[in-house]
Amino acid sequence: MNQTTPTISPEVVGFAPLDESGCLGLLGFEDVGRLGLSSGALPVVMPVRYRLIGRSAVFATEAGAKLTSARRGAVACLEIDGSDPSTGTTWTVLATGRLRVVADATVTSSAADLPLLAWGLPSAEHFVALDIALLSGSTSQAE
Repeated sequence: MNQTTPTISPEVVGFAPLDESGCLGLLGFEDVGRLGLSSGALPVVMPVRYRLIGRSAVFATEAGAKLTSARRGAVACLEIDGSDPSTGTTWTVLATGRLRVVADATVTSSAADLPLLAWGLPSAEHFVALDIALLSGSTSQAE
């Protein structure tokens, strides 16, 4: 995790929507999510380690479904969720957009963000970005 958890109001009981700023704050705080895309006309969900750079989630990958989808500009989504045990607050964020291949990750990221480590791989040769077009999230408080 990058920093301390962004503040979410613990007074909320039930579900409450998160605004764009709250969603981006949580996306920037986390570094692991689940990427959903279509592969061979079937839904696939895979864990990814990512960095939020502006309105793009950037991750490293090898050849496979993620890279193939990025090369064709496929629509995908990134979902993250978490909780704050001290307040009982839980949250979820869904970012949807198109994937693209990033030719040189150093152009879009600071040196402190690199290298991006691929999930389950010691190294990866390719970088992919999910350019966020739709963003939604919600929070809930245990009663």
